[in-house]
Amino acid sequence: MKIYVDVNTTKNDYLKFQKHHTLKYIWIYIAIALLAALVFVIMLMNKNSTGQINALYAICFAVICILLLYMIINSMVKIIKLSKKEEQKPVFSYTFTKGGVHCESGSRSFDLPWTNVYKVTEIKPMFLVYLNSESAFIVPKRCFRSENDIAEFRDNLLFKPRKKIKNQKKK
Repeated sequence: MKIYVDVNTTKNDYLKFQKHHTLKYIWIYIAIALLAALVFVIMLMNKNSTGQINALYAICFAVICILLLYMIINSMVKIIKLSKKEEQKPVFSYTFTKGGVHCESGSRSFDLPWTNVYKVTEIKPMFLVYLNSESAFIVPKRCFRSENDIAEFRDNLLFKPRKKIKNQKKK
């Protein structure tokens, strides 16, 4: 089995990957937002007799809100910067086999055995071949030569993380 794919990743492909990748960690944003809400409720419940808000609670609430805002803005800026960088990447030619992936780009090429791949997943517009938990080859479905290649890729190459076998010394 060999599947050939020529990939020219677009900005839109990269943004879809980043959206998928960011949504995996959405719980962090939700946890910080809930913390801000909790501090806000405590702040309102602990007003003094004159109706003034405790300054310490107000400062904590402000710091948490600034942190949340910073995280959101930083994520958006990072996605935009990296997507511009992604547009400048050359066309990659991948050959997927049972043994691994052969990648060529210009005058460079390398082989990646499946034992060095973290996992392969599928989202609606693309397959993601993860090298680790953070980075992946983006393989848009539109780049496959036929629907049969997509089906064969899906049936034969999607897998969950594999444990690497460590070399053990014989006693």
